[in-house]
Amino acid sequence: MCKHIKKAAALSVTLAVLLSGCGANGAAPLKEAASSSSSQDISSETPASSRAVDEWMLSATARNAAFQPYMSIQEYDVLFGTSGMMPSSPVVSPNGKKLAYIYPNEFEEPCDLFLYDLVSKKAEKILPQQKLPQSSGFKQVAWADDGSLLLIIGYRYGTVTPGGSVYLLKLAEAPALRLLYEPQKDTEQVLSASLSGSTLTMKMAVFDKNMEKYTEEQRTAEVNPQSASVSEAPESSPAVDSDILATLFNFPSKELLAVYTALDTFEYDQSGESLLLVPNQTGTRVIIETLEYDSVKNDFVPVKTVYDKTSKDGYALWLKAVRPEGGIQLRITLKHGKAMAQYDVTYNGKDGNEGEEVIKKAS
Repeated sequence: MCKHIKKAAALSVTLAVLLSGCGANGAAPLKEAASSSSSQDISSETPASSRAVDEWMLSATARNAAFQPYMSIQEYDVLFGTSGMMPSSPVVSPNGKKLAYIYPNEFEEPCDLFLYDLVSKKAEKILPQQKLPQSSGFKQVAWADDGSLLLIIGYRYGTVTPGGSVYLLKLAEAPALRLLYEPQKDTEQVLSASLSGSTLTMKMAVFDKNMEKYTEEQRTAEVNPQSASVSEAPESSPAVDSDILATLFNFPSKELLAVYTALDTFEYDQSGESLLLVPNQTGTRVIIETLEYDSVKNDFVPVKTVYDKTSKDGYALWLKAVRPEGGIQLRITLKHGKAMAQYDVTYNGKDGNEGEEVIKKAS
């Protein structure tokens, strides 16, 4: 969500609270005067806690008011600055001495895991983004006990990956991670998890075969936090490589383009549509070929390779190309290991080309 939208939402919520005591015509309901004095002590009618929350929300910079019980506005601004980048809501350790949160908590932004000591009033980055698996991000943070955190880490790009796998982070071992549970199917992701002894309780997202919709299921697994091995997993098929080789974003925003540190640009047609291709894994070969219609074969055939690169960390391809209706000018081929996928840059006359599209490997 854009920063200015967050600010507007925060102001709207606060104004709604301030106006909730008004009558239908917007005028405040009349009250019998408590004394003959014409002046009133407004602070006596507004609880201090409400004024504090209003002060947090009614500001030039959006803040996460979930931090309000733990620190002052001044402490918050020292911690996060005034850029408007939001942290996730903090989770408090069982002994009440520490907060855990990720920052910045923005769509597709790389983020780090922090601990905040409520006694010393100091924050510490305990797990930087660079230590996570490639193209991954934090999905959820929860406390397992006073010395350990449960982390759900998954693919951070797009909206088809709300969850991921469950990791255990022992604070004494940070930034080392222990993999506790990894879904055995590409169509399954862990949304939330809690650990009691050796029992891991999870809320799962189970997608349909097209990865468009999912249902939620509750599952448990017996794990060994010391060895981080799963001793009992739900019945499922063996793990397989992901079917998704890349995600294609139509008309990407400037904010989305800025996420990729190794952004490559290929402008095939200056007047074409703006497309952003993000491979699912590093080491994916991206090939773009021009096509022409062959009347003998009655099909479009490759003529020339105009782009050929292999993805690296932070890579994405910003492409400008025309989407012809009824014909094909460009074909994108993706190769990773033995997996291959092709995508023809053409107009979808039925549903149009908006939002994001996943490119799956050929069956």
